[in-house]
Amino acid sequence: MTMLSNENELNFEKLPFVFAFRKDVDDFKPVKIIDEFKGGGTWKLSSDKPFVGDYCMECKSKIDAKTSSWIFSRGFNFYAGKDYEAAIYYRGFGRLLAEATPNEILNDKRHINMSKIKFYLGNAQKIEAMSIKLIELGVTNLDYQYFKVKFQVAFDDTYFFSVKAELLENAGSVALGANFAGYNGALDKHL
Repeated sequence: MTMLSNENELNFEKLPFVFAFRKDVDDFKPVKIIDEFKGGGTWKLSSDKPFVGDYCMECKSKIDAKTSSWIFSRGFNFYAGKDYEAAIYYRGFGRLLAEATPNEILNDKRHINMSKIKFYLGNAQKIEAMSIKLIELGVTNLDYQYFKVKFQVAFDDTYFFSVKAELLENAGSVALGANFAGYNGALDKHL
C-alpha cells in the first residue's frame, strides 16, 4: 500500500474535488497524459467550447491514425468499504457526430461512430494499473453531458482517475469540461 502523505491527500469526506481545467484555479502539475498510438491524437488544453471558464481538455483525432489517449488525475487516498462518487462533463465535436455523406452512402462507406471515452480508476498513473473500469460512454452530443458513477474500492490505497479517449481516424474530438469526486453522496454541481 502506497498511501499519499497528508500534505498531498485530498480528504473526500470533508469536501468534493473539482477539476474544471481552469488555468489559474486547478493544479495541472500532477496530471499525466499517455498516448498509445504514435501519430494519433492527444489530450490538450483547449479554448474551443469550454464548459466553465476559458478552457476544456480536448482530444482530437488525426486524419490518418487511430487515437487512444489517456489522461490521468492526481492521486487520492480512498478507503475500503466507503462509498465514493465521481462525475464528468463530456461532449463530442466534428465528424464523429456527422451523418454519412451521399458519396459515402453511394460507395457503401458509411461513417460509423465508434468513438468512446472510458473512465477508470487504478493505483498508479500507468495504463496497466487502470484495473477498475467505472464506465464506458459513447460520444454522441455536441453539448456537454453529465454522468455520475458511485463506487467503492477493495483496499485502502492511493488511486488515480483516468479518462481514455478512443477515436477512429478523422473522427472529430471529445472534450472533458469538468471532473468531480466526492464522498458518500456529497457530490453535486459545485461550479
